[in-house]
Amino acid sequence: MGLNERFIKTTVLFKGIDTSGKSHNGTGFLFIGPHAYNKHRFSSFVVTNKHLAKNLKNASIQFYFDAARAKQKYELNCDIFNYFCHPDDEIDICIFLIKTDIAVNIHFLNYKTQILKKDDLESNNVSEGDLVYCIGYPDSLEKVDYAKANNGVIHDIKSLYEGISNDFSIDAQVSPGNSGSPIILEGTNGIKSKLIGIVHEYQAIEKNNKIVYTGIGNVLPMDCILDTIQFYYEYIGKEFSKEIEILSKLALHENVTKYLEWNVEHDNQLGWDKLKKNGCTPTKIKAYVKYLKENNNRFFNNDKRDLKRVLKLLRKLLDSPFIELVARESEIPTSKNLISKYLSEIDRIKDRY
Repeated sequence: MGLNERFIKTTVLFKGIDTSGKSHNGTGFLFIGPHAYNKHRFSSFVVTNKHLAKNLKNASIQFYFDAARAKQKYELNCDIFNYFCHPDDEIDICIFLIKTDIAVNIHFLNYKTQILKKDDLESNNVSEGDLVYCIGYPDSLEKVDYAKANNGVIHDIKSLYEGISNDFSIDAQVSPGNSGSPIILEGTNGIKSKLIGIVHEYQAIEKNNKIVYTGIGNVLPMDCILDTIQFYYEYIGKEFSKEIEILSKLALHENVTKYLEWNVEHDNQLGWDKLKKNGCTPTKIKAYVKYLKENNNRFFNNDKRDLKRVLKLLRKLLDSPFIELVARESEIPTSKNLISKYLSEIDRIKDRY
């Protein structure tokens, strides 16, 4: 039957540089996943391995194009709102939220129509010997601008079904550079080919003091990718709500100065409440009053610096794909103007104590 070209075109060359300056090259793929809150919408991701993408300073992907078109590079956003690794050390998956319209005629694999999860594989009697394709950028093709597809077979999947392992294995010439490669189950009996997982490691043996790759790779099922997206939404929801809470308090206090003064007083009150709860002797009261008198100015300036950091982060966030999940497009210009106003006020504030 052969492999649908769409699967090739959704596979990308991944390149990253971590905070220590080390380079990481491998494979990733473009994937449409569920939206954070609207079942009628979707979100777009680059999916790859955590071991390629952990502690990144910057990263990019390169698209596959045929000989008639130039290759295209796309810079990935590595901030906390657009880049997320699965929290479980055993699940070697990382995702990047991206804008859907990154290039003309670029394809995405769709979570609703083009995947099979673990239960789907088992119910369809997918077993050892079934044909698969591994698509990626092995090291031997480092200078080539297109992905390579190797065909092979499922090597072991019973251990996944029985809960002995969280992955399954394939025999499809898997080698370095195939980390992050999508695995496609070949269609049969009128059923179309489907994405069934992502390579996260390859097997090797030592022979004559040399490392020899067996061609067998271990694959995490699609369930792990969908779980990663869900964990990501839970994480950014908590982080974003913290920043939005600060903005709402700013609006209540009319301007930045009043908000910062209230914040200092609020924190001081929390200190008083804790002191009273633990027993408030005259000596402790005197010491605490002295402490506040000497440090209120420092508290104010620290809060001013922290608020400026939050506002800059929010302004950056308004230009990122993440904002598509939480705001209407018409609200973005107003929010940007408001943040610019607050930042200008911060720069004009002098010490208050």
